[in-house]
Amino acid sequence: MNEIRNYMEQHYADSDFSLTRLSELLGLKPKYASQLFKETFGVTFLEYTAGLRVEEAKRRLRHTDETVHEIALAVGYLTPISFGRMFKRCTGITPGEYRRACRMGGKSAEADAITISTECKNGDILPL
Repeated sequence: MNEIRNYMEQHYADSDFSLTRLSELLGLKPKYASQLFKETFGVTFLEYTAGLRVEEAKRRLRHTDETVHEIALAVGYLTPISFGRMFKRCTGITPGEYRRACRMGGKSAEADAITISTECKNGDILPL
C-alpha cells in the first residue's frame, strides 16, 4: 500500500487522476480498490486526494504569489470554483482568506491553527 501512497503523492495534481485510473494500474476493480483504500488508510480515496491537493494549495498560498486560479490548476482542479469549494470544505475558509491570514504579520496564530486542521469530510482529520 505504500506504493499506492507514493503514486498518489506523485500524481494527485493530474486533473484526470481518479480511482478508476489507479485501479487500472493496480489491476483491481474500482469498487475493490476503493474498499481496500478505505480499510488501509482510514479515509476514502476522494478524501485523501482532496487532502493532498489542499495541503499543496496551502503551501503555495503561503509561499508564492500565484493566483488562486493558477494554484487550482496546479493542484489538479479544472476550475477555481471547484477548488474554492473543496478548500473551504477542508479548512473552513476560502483560499483568499487563508492567504491573508498567513500574510498578516508573517505567520499568525490563526494561520497556524488553520494549517494544522485539514478537515475534508464529516470533520475527519486526514492523515497526511
